[in-house]
Amino acid sequence: MMSMGKRLLFFVCKLMLFVAFVGLCVFFLDLKAINRQLLTLLHHPFTLAGMALLYGMAFCLRAFAWKWYVNKDVAFSVFLYAQFYSLFINHVLPVKAGDAVRIGLLAKEKDVQWDESLHSVVVMRSLDLLVLAAYAGIGVFWMGLAYTWTTLFLVAGIGAAGLVVLLRWGMKKPLLKKHVQIVKTAFTGPKGWFICAAIAASWGLEAFVVLGVTNALSIDLSVLKGLWVNSMTIAGQLFHFTPGGLGTYESVMTFSLVTAGVGWQQAYEVALLTHGWKFAFSYLAGLWAWIALPIPWSELRSWISKNRNRGESNG
Repeated sequence: MMSMGKRLLFFVCKLMLFVAFVGLCVFFLDLKAINRQLLTLLHHPFTLAGMALLYGMAFCLRAFAWKWYVNKDVAFSVFLYAQFYSLFINHVLPVKAGDAVRIGLLAKEKDVQWDESLHSVVVMRSLDLLVLAAYAGIGVFWMGLAYTWTTLFLVAGIGAAGLVVLLRWGMKKPLLKKHVQIVKTAFTGPKGWFICAAIAASWGLEAFVVLGVTNALSIDLSVLKGLWVNSMTIAGQLFHFTPGGLGTYESVMTFSLVTAGVGWQQAYEVALLTHGWKFAFSYLAGLWAWIALPIPWSELRSWISKNRNRGESNG
């Protein structure tokens, strides 16, 4: 079970981000202005289509990376629809339960056990966070928000040392030895590079959603800054506690855009429109996945419950 200190830390972070969102709404919410910006965005159909295409390609790349990692005779569509189901669930429920659905859907395959599916999702999520952290960290230095590269190398060194310790410790635990060996096998050789490259490219493509919005609204935001803003925003979803991370997403993106040189009012409006667009995409993607691969709600709930119970029992 999560320690009291960790629970308190997460609660404080969630509360601070939500209070920040309320403050942003108090100071910058202008429904008429947002409506004008929305109409402007809708008058750029090719931009919207490009955003949808690149965002969809991001999920395809993550599905390919996941399939390569699992390395079993499972159709690519299973990995893609699992991600769309996950995206939809995360935008419907106030808790981040989408990964449980990913685990359950993959575990339905005859050659995949629940613990193997769980392991693969945890590894893919960890790789997502590592890539996002790398983009965010490099962006901080590139934009001159820190004074020295020493800190970057120090953090990277600590992270690498921690990974080595974790792998060595895992090899001594019978329960973890199998999974540690899977990780080592998957990331040894060219396949490991392909997996990492696919994940890195996928988050690069996702950045074109916020870049598409800013371009349609004639707001100056470079590709590199857009990548940094997107990485900071997605990483901030660790503190998700509302459907789709509503509030948390807007707060982090607004502050990130302001840091990147966008004015407060425009940054707030871009965050609202970007997140609104992603909500619409998540519902359409979820509908597509359900039509292509229907799963009863009762089964989805059972997966979420099973994963929660396992998490609590494992501490």
